Amino acid sequence: MPAPESAVRYGILGGTFDPVHFGHLSLARQIMSKLNLDQVLFVPAYQHPFKITKIVASYADRFHMLELALSDHANFQLSDIERSNQLSGYTIDTVRALKAEFSDAELFFIIGADNLREISKWRESGSLQSEVRFAVGARPGMPLKISKELDRDRFELVQIDEVNMSASEIRAIVESGRGEELSRLVPASVASFIRERGLYS
Repeated sequence: MPAPESAVRYGILGGTFDPVHFGHLSLARQIMSKLNLDQVLFVPAYQHPFKITKIVASYADRFHMLELALSDHANFQLSDIERSNQLSGYTIDTVRALKAEFSDAELFFIIGADNLREISKWRESGSLQSEVRFAVGARPGMPLKISKELDRDRFELVQIDEVNMSASEIRAIVESGRGEELSRLVPASVASFIRERGLYS
Protein backbone atom coordinates (compact mmCIF):
# COMPACT_ATOMS: atom_id res chain seq x y z
CA MET A 1 0.00 0.00 0.00
CA PRO A 2 1.61 3.31 -1.05
CA ALA A 3 2.21 5.98 1.58
CA PRO A 4 -0.19 8.92 1.30
CA GLU A 5 0.87 12.40 0.26
CA SER A 6 1.90 14.94 2.89
CA ALA A 7 -0.75 16.54 5.10
CA VAL A 8 -3.36 13.80 4.69
CA ARG A 9 -5.30 12.80 7.79
CA TYR A 10 -5.95 9.12 8.37
CA GLY A 11 -8.17 7.45 10.92
CA ILE A 12 -7.23 4.01 12.26
CA LEU A 13 -10.04 1.68 13.29
CA GLY A 14 -8.72 -1.52 14.81
CA GLY A 15 -10.58 -4.50 16.18
CA THR A 16 -11.33 -8.17 15.78
CA PHE A 17 -14.26 -7.41 13.43
CA ASP A 18 -15.80 -10.77 14.31
CA PRO A 19 -17.83 -9.88 12.27
CA VAL A 20 -17.67 -6.34 10.89
CA HIS A 21 -21.08 -4.65 11.24
CA PHE A 22 -22.95 -1.42 10.57
CA GLY A 23 -21.82 -0.01 13.92
CA HIS A 24 -18.17 -0.13 12.79
CA LEU A 25 -19.00 1.49 9.46
CA SER A 26 -21.12 4.20 11.08
CA LEU A 27 -18.42 5.05 13.62
CA ALA A 28 -15.79 5.35 10.88
CA ARG A 29 -18.03 7.37 8.56
CA GLN A 30 -19.14 9.86 11.21
CA ILE A 31 -15.69 10.46 12.68
CA MET A 32 -14.21 10.81 9.20
CA SER A 33 -16.79 13.51 8.49
CA LYS A 34 -16.52 15.32 11.83
CA LEU A 35 -12.69 15.44 11.82
CA ASN A 36 -12.29 15.93 8.07
CA LEU A 37 -10.25 12.76 7.65
CA ASP A 38 -9.16 11.73 4.17
CA GLN A 39 -9.29 8.00 4.78
CA VAL A 40 -10.06 5.47 7.48
CA LEU A 41 -7.83 2.40 7.73
CA PHE A 42 -9.55 -0.72 9.05
CA VAL A 43 -6.97 -2.88 10.82
CA PRO A 44 -8.20 -6.36 11.81
CA ALA A 45 -6.41 -8.01 14.72
CA TYR A 46 -4.23 -10.91 13.65
CA GLN A 47 -3.81 -12.11 17.21
CA HIS A 48 -5.22 -10.72 20.42
CA PRO A 49 -2.93 -10.25 23.43
CA PHE A 50 -5.70 -10.94 25.94
CA LYS A 51 -6.78 -14.58 26.15
CA ILE A 52 -10.08 -13.51 27.67
CA THR A 53 -11.08 -12.13 24.27
CA LYS A 54 -12.12 -15.06 22.12
CA ILE A 55 -11.85 -14.63 18.36
CA VAL A 56 -14.31 -17.01 16.70
CA ALA A 57 -13.82 -16.63 12.93
CA SER A 58 -10.41 -17.11 11.32
CA TYR A 59 -8.30 -14.14 10.30
CA ALA A 60 -8.87 -14.99 6.63
CA ASP A 61 -12.66 -14.99 7.07
CA ARG A 62 -12.66 -11.77 9.11
CA PHE A 63 -10.41 -10.10 6.54
CA HIS A 64 -12.65 -11.20 3.67
CA MET A 65 -15.78 -9.93 5.43
CA LEU A 66 -14.06 -6.55 5.72
CA GLU A 67 -13.19 -6.64 2.03
CA LEU A 68 -16.86 -7.20 1.25
CA ALA A 69 -18.08 -4.52 3.66
CA LEU A 70 -15.63 -1.85 2.49
CA SER A 71 -15.91 -2.46 -1.25
CA ASP A 72 -18.48 0.31 -1.72
CA HIS A 73 -16.64 2.89 0.41
CA ALA A 74 -13.93 4.74 -1.53
CA ASN A 75 -12.54 6.42 1.60
CA PHE A 76 -12.20 3.23 3.62
CA GLN A 77 -9.05 1.12 3.24
CA LEU A 78 -8.22 -2.31 4.60
CA SER A 79 -4.80 -2.92 6.15
CA ASP A 80 -3.12 -6.30 6.57
CA ILE A 81 -0.28 -4.82 8.61
CA GLU A 82 -0.79 -6.93 11.75
CA ARG A 83 -0.58 -10.22 9.83
CA SER A 84 2.11 -9.17 7.35
CA ASN A 85 4.36 -7.89 10.16
CA GLN A 86 3.38 -10.63 12.65
CA LEU A 87 2.54 -7.97 15.22
CA SER A 88 1.79 -8.68 18.87
CA GLY A 89 -1.76 -7.33 18.84
CA TYR A 90 -0.88 -4.56 21.27
CA THR A 91 -2.06 -1.18 20.01
CA ILE A 92 1.31 0.48 20.58
CA ASP A 93 3.03 -1.93 18.17
CA THR A 94 0.34 -1.51 15.51
CA VAL A 95 0.47 2.29 15.76
CA ARG A 96 4.26 2.34 15.42
CA ALA A 97 4.12 0.10 12.36
CA LEU A 98 1.47 2.29 10.75
CA LYS A 99 3.45 5.45 11.52
CA ALA A 100 6.45 3.92 9.77
CA GLU A 101 4.34 3.00 6.73
CA PHE A 102 2.41 6.30 6.57
CA SER A 103 5.19 8.59 7.75
CA ASP A 104 3.75 11.74 6.14
CA ALA A 105 0.20 11.32 7.45
CA GLU A 106 -1.44 12.64 10.59
CA LEU A 107 -3.00 9.62 12.30
CA PHE A 108 -6.02 9.42 14.59
CA PHE A 109 -6.78 6.19 16.45
CA ILE A 110 -10.55 5.76 16.51
CA ILE A 111 -12.19 4.31 19.61
CA GLY A 112 -15.59 4.27 21.28
CA ALA A 113 -16.16 5.94 24.62
CA ASP A 114 -16.23 2.50 26.27
CA ASN A 115 -12.52 2.11 25.47
CA LEU A 116 -11.71 5.56 26.82
CA ARG A 117 -11.85 4.23 30.38
CA GLU A 118 -9.34 1.48 29.60
CA ILE A 119 -6.57 3.34 27.74
CA SER A 120 -4.59 4.09 30.89
CA LYS A 121 -4.25 0.30 31.34
CA TRP A 122 -3.06 -0.37 27.79
CA ARG A 123 0.56 -1.36 27.21
CA GLU A 124 2.87 1.69 27.19
CA SER A 125 -0.14 3.96 27.53
CA GLY A 126 1.93 7.12 28.00
CA SER A 127 4.04 6.39 24.93
CA LEU A 128 0.94 5.49 22.94
CA GLN A 129 -0.66 8.85 23.71
CA SER A 130 2.47 10.64 22.49
CA GLU A 131 2.59 8.52 19.32
CA VAL A 132 -0.95 9.09 18.09
CA ARG A 133 -4.02 11.24 18.70
CA PHE A 134 -7.30 9.60 19.62
CA ALA A 135 -10.71 10.23 18.08
CA VAL A 136 -13.33 9.16 20.60
CA GLY A 137 -16.90 8.51 19.45
CA ALA A 138 -19.89 8.42 21.77
CA ARG A 139 -21.28 5.00 22.66
CA PRO A 140 -24.62 4.12 24.30
CA GLY A 141 -24.50 4.83 28.03
CA MET A 142 -20.88 5.91 27.96
CA PRO A 143 -20.26 9.59 28.78
CA LEU A 144 -17.39 11.29 26.97
CA LYS A 145 -15.06 12.18 29.82
CA ILE A 146 -11.27 12.32 29.96
CA SER A 147 -9.80 10.88 33.18
CA LYS A 148 -6.91 12.59 34.95
CA GLU A 149 -4.55 9.74 33.95
CA LEU A 150 -4.82 10.72 30.27
CA ASP A 151 -3.29 13.58 28.30
CA ARG A 152 -6.38 15.62 27.44
CA ASP A 153 -4.65 17.33 24.51
CA ARG A 154 -4.25 13.99 22.71
CA PHE A 155 -7.98 13.23 22.58
CA GLU A 156 -10.63 14.55 20.20
CA LEU A 157 -14.10 13.95 21.67
CA VAL A 158 -16.60 13.49 18.85
CA GLN A 159 -20.34 13.45 19.38
CA ILE A 160 -21.87 11.01 16.91
CA ASP A 161 -25.19 9.27 16.36
CA GLU A 162 -24.91 6.20 18.55
CA VAL A 163 -25.40 2.72 17.10
CA ASN A 164 -26.15 0.16 19.80
CA MET A 165 -24.76 -2.94 18.14
CA SER A 166 -22.04 -5.48 18.92
CA ALA A 167 -20.34 -8.40 17.23
CA SER A 168 -21.17 -10.65 20.18
CA GLU A 169 -24.86 -9.85 19.68
CA ILE A 170 -24.57 -10.82 16.01
CA ARG A 171 -22.82 -14.09 16.81
CA ALA A 172 -25.52 -14.94 19.38
CA ILE A 173 -28.28 -14.21 16.84
CA VAL A 174 -26.72 -16.54 14.27
CA GLU A 175 -26.05 -19.25 16.87
CA SER A 176 -29.70 -19.14 17.95
CA GLY A 177 -30.87 -19.74 14.38
CA ARG A 178 -32.15 -16.22 13.74
CA GLY A 179 -29.90 -15.61 10.74
CA GLU A 180 -32.66 -13.75 8.93
CA GLU A 181 -31.98 -10.82 11.26
CA LEU A 182 -28.47 -10.34 9.86
CA SER A 183 -29.64 -7.92 7.16
CA ARG A 184 -30.25 -5.18 9.76
CA LEU A 185 -26.82 -5.67 11.34
CA VAL A 186 -24.28 -6.29 8.57
CA PRO A 187 -24.00 -5.52 4.84
CA ALA A 188 -25.84 -7.99 2.59
CA SER A 189 -22.59 -9.36 1.15
CA VAL A 190 -21.27 -10.07 4.66
CA ALA A 191 -24.55 -11.73 5.68
CA SER A 192 -24.34 -14.00 2.61
CA PHE A 193 -20.74 -14.92 3.41
CA ILE A 194 -21.60 -15.77 7.02
CA ARG A 195 -24.35 -18.10 5.80
CA GLU A 196 -22.22 -19.68 3.07
CA ARG A 197 -19.34 -20.37 5.46
CA GLY A 198 -21.59 -21.42 8.32
CA LEU A 199 -19.87 -18.94 10.63
CA TYR A 200 -21.06 -18.53 14.22
CA SER A 201 -23.68 -21.27 13.97
